Amino acid sequence: ATWVLDLTYAQDWAEADALSRYLHANEGTSVVAVFTPKAGGPTATATISIAPGAIGGDTTAVAEGTVQLGSTKPVLTAGA
Repeated sequence: ATWVLDLTYAQDWAEADALSRYLHANEGTSVVAVFTPKAGGPTATATISIAPGAIGGDTTAVAEGTVQLGSTKPVLTAGA
C-alpha cells in the first residue's frame, strides 16, 4: 500500500505559526503526526514528509489549500 496524509486547510499567511507557512518553510523534512479523531479514542501515528500546499485561491472568501503528504504506514493505538 501507498500511504498518504490528505489535508484540506484554511490558508493563513498572516500568522508566523500558521500551517501554510510551516508547510512552505519545512518542505522535505519528516515529522511524526498523531491523528486522534475522537478525544480519548484510538490514534493513528505515522511519520509524514512535509510538502508545501497551495498559495492563492478564492479572493472573496478564506482561501483553502490542499496537500498530500507522503506517510509511513500508520500505527494504530487503542484509546483510553
